[in-house]
Amino acid sequence: MSETKNLIPGKHYKTITDRIYHQLIDDIVEGVLLQGSKIGEANLAKKYNTSRGPLREALQRLEGVHLVNRVPNAGYSVVEMNHQKARELYQVRELIEGYAARLATEVMSQADIEALRRLMVNHEEMVTGAEGAAYIQKEGNQDFHFYIYSRCQNDWLINCINNNIYYLMRICRLNASYRTASRATTALKEHNAIVDAIVDRDADLAEILMRRHISKAWKTLEKKFDAGEIQVQEID
Repeated sequence: MSETKNLIPGKHYKTITDRIYHQLIDDIVEGVLLQGSKIGEANLAKKYNTSRGPLREALQRLEGVHLVNRVPNAGYSVVEMNHQKARELYQVRELIEGYAARLATEVMSQADIEALRRLMVNHEEMVTGAEGAAYIQKEGNQDFHFYIYSRCQNDWLINCINNNIYYLMRICRLNASYRTASRATTALKEHNAIVDAIVDRDADLAEILMRRHISKAWKTLEKKFDAGEIQVQEID
């Protein structure tokens, strides 16, 4: 089986750059660093208790996963997930995550399927505990979508998702769609339906349900954009 399912590491860092890289990811995804805001290297170096060298290395890595943009002679700024970028992101997600669900259904081990069912029990408790008001998943193997696509046994596909859309997807989910009460409960039901298809080894259905699920998530997010509830905030 592919070893790439653990590509997104935990909280044990080998270098200072690794630590800063993941702290920056958390701050960007959770909105601590505002979308569109300029990166002040001096302030961040002080905040993360580091010199500018490791910070700049971390920023270069963040550019590789599309969380920051670098402007010549102007430094870095946090990515802006506006309506157009989010729409394009969800179009790509629907296509490749749907296919990843198909592949995972065909090749996932029985042990992984059982672990997926246990994960969904934890998610049900999470949503119930929040009284259906939110469905906030941690990154990596605690994330329903990551868990499935990381087990499709296609390293090209896994790397494509991890290095291009995973963290952008988390920005959209954490800041919008999964904080919507009606969407949180519905999303959980859709996740369970996908799991049922995987348990039955019905690859056609798993792909259809995953694509439908992502399409519905986009419609929820789009309504928030249209209503002006999601605004990219720019600061100097």
